Parts: sequence; structure tokens; C-alpha cells
Amino acid sequence: METSQREREKFTGIIRPFRESDVLAVREILKHWLQDDGVIAYDEVDEDIADMRKSSQPNSNISMFVAEENGNVVGMMGLSIPPKDPLMQYAKTDRPSELRIAYVHANHRIG
Repeated sequence: METSQREREKFTGIIRPFRESDVLAVREILKHWLQDDGVIAYDEVDEDIADMRKSSQPNSNISMFVAEENGNVVGMMGLSIPPKDPLMQYAKTDRPSELRIAYVHANHRIG
């Protein structure tokens, strides 16, 4: 399968911790991906944003990051350390983590 020019491009932005000022951009990315037949799952969007906000609280076990390129948020990712209790039985390391969220803006997906 042939790759497009866009897929051969490299990410040139930065990865940084989530900030409250990122909420509007993050919400738009979430609304794109969290829908079924054109119906946006706003409860899931709000739940993910609440988790992102929790990451800013002291002693939070959630770490949320955004990918920023040319001053625009183009993606997000979040981890929990440790994972939720039901997942701990699958842990194979001393300090396991759980991937909580990972989305990239539809216009910025690259290979």
C-alpha cells in the first residue's frame, strides 16, 4: 500500500502537560472521535475533559499531555499510574500504567 505525502511527514511540534486553556481545542478533537452515526457522546466528551482537569490537581495519579504544533493543540494522551484495580492483575512491571486517552486531530494524523 502506497503512503501519502502527509503520512511521510514528521511531527514537528511539542508534547507538554495539559493546561486549562487547552479545553476548547481538546473538546473539538473529542467531539470528532466520540460519536456514532453523527451523534456526539457528550457524556464521554465531558468525562474525558474532567479526567484531563484532574491531572492538574496536586497528587493526581493521572498525567495528561497535549501535542501542540504551530501553537495549536493537535492531539492528547493520558496515563494513570497505577492503573485501575481490575487491570492490576495483568501488570508485568513494578510500576505499571494505564493508557486512559489518546486522540489526534483528524487533520493531523500522520504515519
